Amino acid sequence: MLVLIVFIVVVCGCSQQMSSESEIAKKHLEDMGYSIVSNKGEGEIKFLTYQLKELPTEQILGVQDGEVTQFLNKDIVTVSFMVTNHPLDDMYNKGKTKSYCIFDRE
Repeated sequence: MLVLIVFIVVVCGCSQQMSSESEIAKKHLEDMGYSIVSNKGEGEIKFLTYQLKELPTEQILGVQDGEVTQFLNKDIVTVSFMVTNHPLDDMYNKGKTKSYCIFDRE
């Protein structure tokens, strides 16, 4: 009985429910043909004009669809996953790539 209780506590404690943004990002990356290795988490950021030519802002916004200005001066949710089957996987001999998806909260 004790083993069953410990198992339930471990399973419940280890399973984290993903936010709607994480679920959307995961599906988007899988639809692009990438395999999800791990969820690296969520965060928030505000992109300011002076950061457009600085790293990592330039890298993150440089691959987004649409105009960069749509993300400026807004609270942005970031979701990152470690993926494989990405074109950058072998560029630095890592075999995997950290991929970010961003969401405008407004």
